[in-house]
Amino acid sequence: MDLPDGIKTNSAESVWVAKKVEKMVKDSGIEPYDKRVNKGYWRLVLFRESKRTNQVLISVVVTKNFLEDESKQREIEEQLV
Repeated sequence: MDLPDGIKTNSAESVWVAKKVEKMVKDSGIEPYDKRVNKGYWRLVLFRESKRTNQVLISVVVTKNFLEDESKQREIEEQLV
């Protein structure tokens, strides 16, 4: 995977979001999803933006019921909002 700031078609906003989410994932200590073993929590981050409407959509996809600690789940949700 390339670093987001090395891809010329990425906007400054998308690079900023990618770096923030990457730091959050690393700091969480929770493993990313690995489809080869069907295990892990973090699956996908989607960033879409419209220059015409000046709106963005950020979607973070995780594995359902991977975390047994509901307080950790709430903590992550609060960080994303």
